[in-house]
Amino acid sequence: MAGKRPLIALLVFFGVLIIVAVLIVVLFVEKPPEVKEDSYLVLNLGGELQEEASGFFDLPFLEREQATLADVIDCIDKAGVDDRIKGMIVKITPFAFGWGKAQEIRDKLVWFSQETDKSLVAYMISGGDKEYYLASVCEKVFMPEASDLQLDGLTAEVIFMRGSFDKLGITPELEHIGRYKSASDVLTQKTFTDAHREVTNAILDDAFLRHVEGIAEARGLETARVRELIDSGDFSASEAFRAGLVDSLVYEDQLHALLGVEHEDDFRTVPLEDYVRVRLAALKLGKGPKIALVYAVGAIEMGKSSYSPLWGKTMGSETMVEALRDARTTKGIRAIIMRVDSPGGSGLASDIIWREVNRAADEKPFVVSMSDVAGSGGYYIAMAADTIVAQPGTLTGSIGLVSGKFANKGLYDKLGMNKEILSRGANAAMFSDARGFTPTERRKLLEQMWEWYSDFVRKVAEGRDMSEEDVDRVARGRVWSGAQAREIGLVDELGGLERAIEIAKAKAGIPEDSEVTLVVFPKKKASVLQRLLRAFSSEAGLEFMSPASKEVLELLRAEALLVPGQPHYVMPFHLVIE
Repeated sequence: MAGKRPLIALLVFFGVLIIVAVLIVVLFVEKPPEVKEDSYLVLNLGGELQEEASGFFDLPFLEREQATLADVIDCIDKAGVDDRIKGMIVKITPFAFGWGKAQEIRDKLVWFSQETDKSLVAYMISGGDKEYYLASVCEKVFMPEASDLQLDGLTAEVIFMRGSFDKLGITPELEHIGRYKSASDVLTQKTFTDAHREVTNAILDDAFLRHVEGIAEARGLETARVRELIDSGDFSASEAFRAGLVDSLVYEDQLHALLGVEHEDDFRTVPLEDYVRVRLAALKLGKGPKIALVYAVGAIEMGKSSYSPLWGKTMGSETMVEALRDARTTKGIRAIIMRVDSPGGSGLASDIIWREVNRAADEKPFVVSMSDVAGSGGYYIAMAADTIVAQPGTLTGSIGLVSGKFANKGLYDKLGMNKEILSRGANAAMFSDARGFTPTERRKLLEQMWEWYSDFVRKVAEGRDMSEEDVDRVARGRVWSGAQAREIGLVDELGGLERAIEIAKAKAGIPEDSEVTLVVFPKKKASVLQRLLRAFSSEAGLEFMSPASKEVLELLRAEALLVPGQPHYVMPFHLVIE
C-alpha cells in the first residue's frame, strides 16, 4: 500500500491541475458577446486611454480595465464590416489623453463615415475643445439639455517650482544643452524664459490652427466663423444648439427616435466594453502575414518596465531590449512597428534601447508610430527607424539634455541637520547634495553634456540622413508638433498606427490589400500586484486628478528620476495643450 501512495498523490495533483485549468477557462476566459441584428455600437470615450493592455486575465475581483486605443480602433474596424452593426454612437465625456490619440480616433471615424453606409453620431455628455474636435466629424452631434460645451480655445499652462524650492532651501543645480531645452526651466526658473515662451507659443499656434480648420471642415463652416464662436465660448447646451455647433438637445433615452427607431424597446446597442470581445478573425480581419508591434510606453528608465499608481507605466531598458530582440528573431515576423508614447527619461537607458532598434532595423523593415508624445528620449529611441510616422498633434523632437543635481544644504540647515563630506580625489564630491558645484566641477559637467549632445545629434543625422549642422538647427532642445517635425525632416509622414502598418507592409513586400496579424511585444503579463495597483490608482482618483496636481507630481518626480552625472533626455514636464 505504501508503494501506491506516491502514485495516488501524483494522480490527485494532476486532477487538481485539471480542475484549476477548467475553472480558469470557465471563469476568466471571456466569451464573445451576443450581437443582435441592427445593433448600434456605443463607443464610450472618456478619461484615460492606454496604449497597451496589462496582458493579465480580467479577474472577477478586479473591475475590467478600460479599453485601449488599439481596442477602440479595432472596434471601429469591426463595426465597419459587421453586418449586424447598423451604426455607431460615439458617447463622449472629458478626455484625459492627448491630441495624438484623439486624432488617431478621429481619423478612423472619418474612415467609418466615408467608407461605410452606416450612421455615425456623437452623444457628447460634456467636454471641451478636444472632445468637440473629435465629435465634429460625426454626422450629427447631440447633447443633453443641462450640459455645456467648453469650446473656448486652447491653453498651455506651465507650473514653475523654483519659488517652492527656494522656500525649502533646495537649489536645483541643473544645466541644459540646447537653448529650448526647457525641462529644467520649470525647476530652475520662476517664469518663462524667452526661448521657453517662444516654443510653447509656436506649438500652441500650430495646435489652434489645426483645431479651427478641423472643426470648420467637419461642420461646413468658415474658419473665421469658428474663431468667432471660440472667442464667444464657452456655451450652454442651448447656446451651442443655437450657434449650430450641436444638432439636437436630447437625453440618451431619446436617441432611438433620432436614429429612426420608433420604440425604445426595439433599439439595440452593444457597448465598446462588450464589443471588444468580438474577435477580428470572426469578421475575417487581422489574419495574414505577421508584423511585430512593440509598445514603447512611459518614462524611460534602466532595468525592467514597471507600473506606479502615481506615474503609470515606465519603460525599462531591459524589458525593451528583450522585446526588440524577440521581435527581431521570432520566425515569421516580416516587419516591426514600434509604437512610442514617451516623454523620455534616462539617457543611458535610451541609448541602450536605441542600440537594439538599430540592430532590428538592420534585419527587418522597422517603422515607428508616434502617439501623444515621443520627445527627447522618446525621439532618441525612434530615430534609427526606416520610417517615422506621427500625428499632427504629436509632441516630439526635444533633441537636447538636462543633467546636474539638487543641492540640499539650505534644507538641511532648516531642519537642523549638518552633512559633512570627507573625500579623496579632486572631483569625488562633485555630485554630493550637500553643496553646489564649484566652477571647475560645473565646467567639467558642461563638457560632458556637450559630448552627450554631440553624440545625440550625430545619431539623429545618421538615422535621418541629414547633416549634423542641419540637425543642430532643429535640435537645441526644441519641442515640435508632429506637423512641424515633418516639415523639418524629423518625421517622415503624418498619420497613425494604420499608416505605419501600410508602410511596413510595403517595405516587407506584403500586398496592399492583404490583412496582417499583429504580434504584440513585450509578451510579459502584468502581475496581480500591478493590477491591484491600477485598481488602487483608479479608486483613489489619481488617474483623474486635476492637470495642475498631475504637473506638480511630475515635477517632484524629476528629482527622483535624475541620476547625478548622467544625461537626462526628457521633455518639458507635463506639457499639455488643452
